[in-house]
Amino acid sequence: MKGLINFLIVSFSIYSIVKADGSDDPDLNRTINELIESRGFKYETHYIVTKDLYILGVYRLINPFVKQEDRSKLKPIVLQHGFMGCAVDFLINAPGGNAIPCQVSDAYTLSNLNGTITNNLGFLLSNLCYDVWLSNSRGNLYSRNHTIYDPDKDKQFWEFSFDEMIDYDTPAIIGHVLNTTGFASLGWIGHSQGTLMMFGLLADQPHYSLMVKPFIAMAPVCFVDNIMLSLRIASRVPFVLWGLRRSVGELNENTLILKLTEQVACGRWEPKVCEKLIYPLMGYNLEELNSSRVDVYRAHGYAGSSVWNLVHFGQNIVAGDFKRFDYGTSENIKRYNGPSPPKFPLTQINSTQVALIYSKSDQLGDNKDVARLIDTIKVPLLRDYFVPLPSWNHLDFIYGKDIYTYVHQEILKILQSTY
Repeated sequence: MKGLINFLIVSFSIYSIVKADGSDDPDLNRTINELIESRGFKYETHYIVTKDLYILGVYRLINPFVKQEDRSKLKPIVLQHGFMGCAVDFLINAPGGNAIPCQVSDAYTLSNLNGTITNNLGFLLSNLCYDVWLSNSRGNLYSRNHTIYDPDKDKQFWEFSFDEMIDYDTPAIIGHVLNTTGFASLGWIGHSQGTLMMFGLLADQPHYSLMVKPFIAMAPVCFVDNIMLSLRIASRVPFVLWGLRRSVGELNENTLILKLTEQVACGRWEPKVCEKLIYPLMGYNLEELNSSRVDVYRAHGYAGSSVWNLVHFGQNIVAGDFKRFDYGTSENIKRYNGPSPPKFPLTQINSTQVALIYSKSDQLGDNKDVARLIDTIKVPLLRDYFVPLPSWNHLDFIYGKDIYTYVHQEILKILQSTY
């Protein structure tokens, strides 16, 4: 009888998700500019040109209640989204999060906390008087630009993976923010691929540890040995990664390979249900999913990337390590002076300002892979926080209904202790 009751509860919950219609939600079709303005904030748009000439769209939140003369005192924090995401991820968890007055001291004492509680991390931090910068990785909706290549015509534009995000995007963003604000260091809060970008940079160029204080890694994904089984199987299908590497191109919600991968990841779920579960690749948690916002999440969910970026994750699943992109033997020899791509030297990370936030049910950032990361980087962690809710998964770090309780409060404690 108990099993039947549980089945009925789950079935009803799924039905509710499928039936949920957020078409009347004003956030559904809003751009990032419109989302920011809808909450009473202002913004600056910064177009950052990387060394390899990609143009990144980065948005700086402006709390209108902060006096102009006080803005230079606000500590800068970069929010970096994950794979296929964009800066909007940190703004759409829930309605609300409107701009309210704050004092510079609020960032240090959290004295304004009762008036700022919101599930939207970008607005939360800006209301606590942090200088919030919302980053967008190359190839997504807001960074689909280059000084030479046309993304709609030139395949060369799409010849990138997270290697280039590590080598070019991340240093360019850090340099621009520090030069603009005059600060010697900034905070970096990343989700998923947004953590991998910083781990790769700190490994290859350890001196960046002086500029990034703290680095808060939500759902870290450096190692992917124990990623969800369906993706491990898909990555090992003969010639799949080889064929995708040769194809080159844009990865978006209409890309055939993404649709096929979703079907594999969805397994036994009905297609209609699967589509409503936002990111079938990343799992779902009925306990934490706000069904009234599903259409909003789905509308903003696939912001775009490159096929090579997906291939790179697949290569690392097969390799069982955190390595650079595999171009094939002959090209690897030209680029790396060896037949195989090198590992990122995580043992070279010297920062003691790294905080990890991870969970039990994350199918992309598995506990065993996080444990390996902790063991590999050697240095003591600033914070090692395991979300106490067993069902908490990869997307809950962005969309979870109780994200303030389980994640944001911990982030605020970390910032308070380091700033």
